[in-house]
Amino acid sequence: MRQKLKNISVSDFSWRDALANQVISDDSDLVKNLGKSAYQSFMKPMQNMQPIMPEIIQERCNSFVENFTIESSDGLLPKLSHDKTWKESEEVLVEITGEILNTL
Repeated sequence: MRQKLKNISVSDFSWRDALANQVISDDSDLVKNLGKSAYQSFMKPMQNMQPIMPEIIQERCNSFVENFTIESSDGLLPKLSHDKTWKESEEVLVEITGEILNTL
């Protein structure tokens, strides 16, 4: 990949160009034309970012699906309906906002 990039002039970049905006899709021509080893190296971070669901969560979801009945959900709909008001306090919203901004 580095060899291919070496031959591209910086002045040729525009924000529409995946290399210039640093968004390189795995189905872009540049990536598709990489050798097997380079392609695997490019894809490794993406593969490492795929979350693995813990088995206990899978079991809990499977149990829910297996045991779900319409009768058991009679009082559920009102609880899941949103009344268009914030559910969290202002302090909690500030904390959440701070955590989001800290990740950036």
